[in-house]
Amino acid sequence: MNGIKNLFGKALTEFGIDRLIADSDNIIVGFSGGADSRVLLSLLFDYISDSHKTLLCAHVNHMIRGEEADRDEKNCEIWADEYGIPIRVCRTNVPEIAERSGKGIEETAREERYKFFEELASVLPGKTLIATAHNADDNLETVIFNLLRGSGTRGMTGIPPVRDGKYIRPLILCSASSIRDYCIKNEIPYNVDNTNVNTDYTRNYIRNRIVPLLNTISNDPAQAALRMCSVLRTDDEYISSMADKYIQIHGNGKQLLSELSLLHDAVLSRVIDRLYRSAGGSRSLTKKHVDVVTDAIKNKTGSKKLNLPDGVVFSRSGNSVSFNKGNPTTDQKIRGNNPLTVDGDPFVFGDVAVAASTEPLKTLVINENIYNLSIHKKTEFDKIKCDFYVRGRTEGDRYRFGGSTRKVKKLFSEKKLSESEKEKVPLVCDNDGIVWIPGFPLRDGASSYPGVSDGCVYLCFYEKNRTK
Repeated sequence: MNGIKNLFGKALTEFGIDRLIADSDNIIVGFSGGADSRVLLSLLFDYISDSHKTLLCAHVNHMIRGEEADRDEKNCEIWADEYGIPIRVCRTNVPEIAERSGKGIEETAREERYKFFEELASVLPGKTLIATAHNADDNLETVIFNLLRGSGTRGMTGIPPVRDGKYIRPLILCSASSIRDYCIKNEIPYNVDNTNVNTDYTRNYIRNRIVPLLNTISNDPAQAALRMCSVLRTDDEYISSMADKYIQIHGNGKQLLSELSLLHDAVLSRVIDRLYRSAGGSRSLTKKHVDVVTDAIKNKTGSKKLNLPDGVVFSRSGNSVSFNKGNPTTDQKIRGNNPLTVDGDPFVFGDVAVAASTEPLKTLVINENIYNLSIHKKTEFDKIKCDFYVRGRTEGDRYRFGGSTRKVKKLFSEKKLSESEKEKVPLVCDNDGIVWIPGFPLRDGASSYPGVSDGCVYLCFYEKNRTK
């Protein structure tokens, strides 16, 4: 029983959470009413009992589980009242938002929670911290999830005990089982989310299928992951500091190619990401985007202009490199080879978008614009030669389908496309050439066999909703 309190106290001092709390006026507690958040609320309540700080519970009803979710919401209100702590509740229809945005349920639920936390923090007077009840098992699941995505050092550092100087995770050293034991021994009731056993969700599959297997070959894989994360976090902080130092010296504007090309790849990747975000990127670039830009800088290969997510354009001219907010709706042609990651960012060009995904999503919402699914074709991962990318037409392009090879120029002419329209048609390619052109069949040999569902990928073409 005292183990939880000791690990809670260790996390406070080891990660500087105690200093952040000392300097704060308010703490918002993400309160689902599950075992983790119930213990977190109890420990924080005791920890600040002698201070004048304000605790506030924040509960999000995702409207996924119907009456069960409503019951959990009511329980949270009762339990917060027992402590005399105010609670704010947000009811948000996650399934509806996910379908409209084309994102997964898990991702949408997380975004809605953090949006609510930020909204609450913005109206509270003074300095506000946001405490979430992530534990050591959550961290292990995140590490496995990021490993399977091919994440770099940052992703393999797991869940940060402190993020952005305001998000704190005081239970990060505690195991899920010890937290539940603490609840039992202290007679603390808690909500149980029955969807946690639904292995259709990736994180649940990792939790219920993969982690139990790890426990058969390791005494404590969650603690092993915490040790690895600590080492990698130290390495990442140092490399990131080198990137920050470079930006401090050279600024966020136009860069010299000769200076960038001298940077170690580990530092350069972080500099690229910082320059991209300073130009309007909303989140970090994927590795594939970073690799394409790195090639353009270090090897001076590929296009001199690359369209990156969120309308940011990378340009290389002579000895200069720049990242600027572009306007793809006014560009006259698709430029360069643009990476297309499965279940990653779509390629957007004006009124059209192309995505590769493990399921055909009906709509995409990009910069508040709604794109509706127009066409999709199903292929299989093992029929793709390396990675997808999207480009515009080039002289001499040929495309094999229906048992014969056709000239793309002739195909476009038969469609009676104008010269400007031809320049705006996205060609989805791999290392063997053109895989698909929207409006035409898939390349011979790329179609999925009937009935095949595992290992499939959909190539989806979207058009902007003009009635919005």
